[in-house]
Amino acid sequence: MTNWPSDDWQKYMLWCIGELEFRHELLALDVLIRQFHPAIPPLTAPVRISNSWGDTAIAPSSSDDNALCSTNEQVRFDALVSFREVMRCWPRTAVLLPSWVSWEKAEPGESLVGARADALVGKTVTLERLEREVWTCYAQIFFDYRRCFPPLPFIQPTVPFAD
Repeated sequence: MTNWPSDDWQKYMLWCIGELEFRHELLALDVLIRQFHPAIPPLTAPVRISNSWGDTAIAPSSSDDNALCSTNEQVRFDALVSFREVMRCWPRTAVLLPSWVSWEKAEPGESLVGARADALVGKTVTLERLEREVWTCYAQIFFDYRRCFPPLPFIQPTVPFAD
């Protein structure tokens, strides 16, 4: 059994596979929804989706954890806003994202893109509530179109090698 990779390598390889699956399935879901709903404008740049995970590459890198899993609230909030912007044109999201919609009504014309998380928290809604709504919306819409549970990102384990 000495030919098996170490536990750290196994964790890292499984994380890479899972992260790649999350990214691929998110892109595929967006394409599928746009095929079913031709009135939704075509995705002009996959970069919009890749902003959700904080990196423009489809393949995960050892130097970047998924921003949606960041322990830094501002980084996580920025990723959530990007993720929500992708889902915004999908069907039923206004119903599944009520806090986001109510925030927009309370602050008309004010964009969440580039907003500071600490300025938002406590104003009308908590970061945890926004996160819960985004992940619930993604999971529900993924299940509606794919009839299975969605892949989710996880915190990157320790990188078993030096860059």
